[in-house]
Amino acid sequence: MKKPARKSQAALPGPARPPVAPAVYTISECAKRLGITYQQVNFLIEEGKLPAIDVALGSRHCYRVPIEAVDDFLKRRRPSA
Repeated sequence: MKKPARKSQAALPGPARPPVAPAVYTISECAKRLGITYQQVNFLIEEGKLPAIDVALGSRHCYRVPIEAVDDFLKRRRPSA
């Protein structure tokens, strides 16, 4: 019995979509963007000063910080003149 031929990505109808960038930062990416340490980012999250999503497996915390939250934090931290 013959298997049906698989369609390649190029054969699909519609315009090609560019890859979507993630809308969240890891703690390390967030620390780099803010110019602070990994531990300082964790502290800001635990104090509620930087919103984050806990994607933990079990009891261990694993945070992701929305890009918009980092941008808002930077605006609050560095008010324009």
